[in-house]
Amino acid sequence: MPSTAPPGKGGEETVDGPAPDRRQQIIEAAFRVFSRKGFKEATNREIAAEAGIAPGLIYWYFRNKEDLFLAVAETKSLALPLARLAETLHDAPPREFFRAVARQVEATFQSETNRSAARFLLAEGLRQERLRELLRERVFGPGLAAVTRYIERQVERGRLRPVEPRVAARLFVGLIMSQVLVGLLLEMDRPSGLAPMLEEAVEVFLRGIVPQAPEDAEQAGNPAEDAGNPETHREGGQDDAAHRRRDA
Repeated sequence: MPSTAPPGKGGEETVDGPAPDRRQQIIEAAFRVFSRKGFKEATNREIAAEAGIAPGLIYWYFRNKEDLFLAVAETKSLALPLARLAETLHDAPPREFFRAVARQVEATFQSETNRSAARFLLAEGLRQERLRELLRERVFGPGLAAVTRYIERQVERGRLRPVEPRVAARLFVGLIMSQVLVGLLLEMDRPSGLAPMLEEAVEVFLRGIVPQAPEDAEQAGNPAEDAGNPETHREGGQDDAAHRRRDA
């Protein structure tokens, strides 16, 4: 009796190759067609032709064209690797965590394919509200949520200042991705120039969110304590008077 299972399901070999390869084959073909024609104009028939398969086979793996678009976004974007990284390093010190994120970003965008995918996803998200919603909810949302959870845990442990975690996460992701947007997607820099920009961006962010070390605080002084210290005011007043006498 012939099997009724979908071709390639369950990981078995098919006449056209292993099932996991077939799904990825369709995703890669969809990415090429979407990139050439845009999501709206691309058809599943064209995607099937690009993949070298019968059109109906697409529906064994994807419900519709939107589902296929999401698969392309998940495969090509940084969001899901970022989410996995955040969970893996959920208890790492802040500097280690944020630097690891920057390295992941830098490694991802060394690939011209990934840079092209980022341009494509950005363009489609700007053009079509429905795709923008899908990207926000299913692709970028999980990555941002993972960074938010990390920051929340570190604030609770006293490793980070008492900031609003979601706001801080958006600021960090925005700071990092702006370097990608300006440097690579707009082709103002070579891929090799991305790493130092990201390193500096991380340091700028850390200076604002990591509590000041005690020795640094002593050197800088405590403005609140100085404001209530009469000795500080008297010394300051004497210094001001001396400056005025010299100026006179």
